[in-house]
Amino acid sequence: MIPNYLLIAQMGLLDSVLALILPNIAAALAIMLLARAMRGFPKEVIEAARMDGASNWRVLWEVLVPNLRGTIASLAILIFISTRNEYFWPLLLSRTAENSVIQIGIQMFMTAEGNQWGPLMAASTLASLPVLVIYVVLQRRSYNPS
Repeated sequence: MIPNYLLIAQMGLLDSVLALILPNIAAALAIMLLARAMRGFPKEVIEAARMDGASNWRVLWEVLVPNLRGTIASLAILIFISTRNEYFWPLLLSRTAENSVIQIGIQMFMTAEGNQWGPLMAASTLASLPVLVIYVVLQRRSYNPS
């Protein structure tokens, strides 16, 4: 956390949405998973694409990426869940409510005077709707009756 915080502070991105996103883009899990999947990809297919005259970018976007869709999709889901469940990193970086995340907003319903259970449950339900929508969309896409 400390090196990431210092880097974000030096870049002048404190209290911005970009500061919440940047560390998750280059997550170590993502790099290791993609590197492992690319190492396991058949070299013969890449060589065949090069013999057809494909450039490095064309090999990447027209050969590797379409064949690694499953890996990329699972990685996207894992990073999304990890990012959505974070509490401390957004709390550390966010100074204003406009640049905060829903988890911090939900926590504000729990005060020293007492918990406001009605609004807390309503906010929690609304916070879970995007995940439910993504699940339904991906479920329809993956359903293939044979």
